[in-house]
Amino acid sequence: MKTLKLTPAQKKANKAAYDKAYRERKKAQKSQVQTQEFPATNFSTSFEYPVRTYWNLRFENENSSCAKSGTPLNFEFIRENQNGEFIYRIKRGKRHFYTKSNELVKPE
Repeated sequence: MKTLKLTPAQKKANKAAYDKAYRERKKAQKSQVQTQEFPATNFSTSFEYPVRTYWNLRFENENSSCAKSGTPLNFEFIRENQNGEFIYRIKRGKRHFYTKSNELVKPE
């Protein structure tokens, strides 16, 4: 089968279309994270589903656990990362855990 050679103008048009779709996808993801109902302040709540908590700020799945559903959690806002997600510290007794705002959304 013979492959078609694209002209420089066609290559440029393909790249422009790909870049535009990529920017739209990223913009949609960012707006989705920003429309979540989690405040950038301290709050306490319990969820009806398990919430993933991380043992450090590296957010590695190997170093994490889940808080059971119905467990009251105290969230302390730390910062917003470059993806627009909020990072929270959770105090449970003497221990500190961390989570991101996308972990607080109900899994589908």
